[in-house]
Amino acid sequence: MNPFANRSRLLAAAAFALALATDTRADDPPVPPGRDPGGIMVAVVAQGFDYTRPDIAARLARDGEGEIVGFDFVANDRTPYDGQADGDGSAVARTILAKAPGVRLALVRASDQRSVGRALSFIAKSPARVALIVSADDRDAASRMVEQAARSLERILFVVVVAPKQRVPEGAAPPSPSTPENLIVATGEAGAENRAGTVPVLSGAATLAAARLAASAARIVEAEPSLTGAEIARRVAAEAGTK
Repeated sequence: MNPFANRSRLLAAAAFALALATDTRADDPPVPPGRDPGGIMVAVVAQGFDYTRPDIAARLARDGEGEIVGFDFVANDRTPYDGQADGDGSAVARTILAKAPGVRLALVRASDQRSVGRALSFIAKSPARVALIVSADDRDAASRMVEQAARSLERILFVVVVAPKQRVPEGAAPPSPSTPENLIVATGEAGAENRAGTVPVLSGAATLAAARLAASAARIVEAEPSLTGAEIARRVAAEAGTK
């Protein structure tokens, strides 16, 4: 029995209960009304989002009552807001939608190790098939937490952004073979690559490269919903290798 899986289920249940019981902050704008747009769910963990933008609002994942599937684990409220229109969260969301316009987004705000852990538990309870983690004060610790989550959630492809110092230099020995096959890491200076070395390095900023990989993964799942996270990762690697 995987102890992390048990802990994830308990924390996920608590996170959803908190989401139902918590009001929004007075200074956060209300989420625009709407209905669930359908499509593959991509969960994005960042330091906040401008969900009032029409392009983002139109693709927010929602429940049957029209409430968004998302949460702010920094402020403990239902509105994962960041007023910076060009902040990482909004930029990542818009990049995903530009490449995979049919997805629905579960937006989760987190920053420190504790809130990232709670965000991962929230994702575990959701129907997300792709999870992109771009925000953490301690990205080394966040990467380890995502690795643990990936091992217990094989249906999900995880994409995580880490600090440049963690990048494996070209030609160096790859990380431990025990690294989950359903995990792709985007590194600071070089773009994105799989921890096992199966995804070529892509050009561009790490967060946007990661968003492009998440979008590619979502399109793959749209075509073949039965794929596991590891199978999605291999398809993303093959697709990236042809470009």
